[in-house]
Amino acid sequence: MPQLATTAEAGFPNFRIEFWWGFIGQSQLPRAIVERLNAEINTLLAEPDTKAALAREAAVSTAATPEAFGRLIAADVAGWTRLVKDNAIQVE
Repeated sequence: MPQLATTAEAGFPNFRIEFWWGFIGQSQLPRAIVERLNAEINTLLAEPDTKAALAREAAVSTAATPEAFGRLIAADVAGWTRLVKDNAIQVE
């Protein structure tokens, strides 16, 4: 779509989007279950077949703790909120 401006041309020179996938459970999920699921998911992410499947989608697996994933979500929400407010973006 050559007629569309790039994000830099539109006034957002440092604009960057990263996509991620993750598992989210209920807030009351017992810590032991959270830790077990996290360990099993991280083990799966380390499997060569999983890495290869993700690579075919231009994705990279990143093992993380539940706390690190929570920080990622919070940072994403804060960044998008700031972008919308700072630029008075409205739904049309």
